[in-house]
Amino acid sequence: MAWEDDVLIIPKEGLKALLLEFKQVRKEEELKTAAKLALDQIQAQAYHTEILQYPYVKEVIACGIAFSGKSVVAAYATYDLAGKQSGNVILTNRYSAQEA
Repeated sequence: MAWEDDVLIIPKEGLKALLLEFKQVRKEEELKTAAKLALDQIQAQAYHTEILQYPYVKEVIACGIAFSGKSVVAAYATYDLAGKQSGNVILTNRYSAQEA
C-alpha cells in the first residue's frame, strides 16, 4: 500500500454521516482486497465512535475506497449507532475511466 487517508463527513442536520477510508495500490488486481481492508480498518478501529458526540446522527455509512491510477473499487456498509449493529458489506465492481 502506497498511500492511505480517511475522511469523516458529519451533516449539520440529518441522520447519516459518511466515513471514508482511501487506499492506493500499485496493481489493479489488489483493488478488491484493498477496499475490503479499508472498510475492515474503519470497523476494527471503531472510527464511528467519534460521531457519537453528534446525537442527531443515527447511522454511519462506512466506505473503503481503493484506487490504482483511474480504476476504483469501493466496499461499504452501514452502521446503526442506536442499535450498534452493522449492515451487510457491499463491494462495487471495478470502475475505470476507460469504461466510461
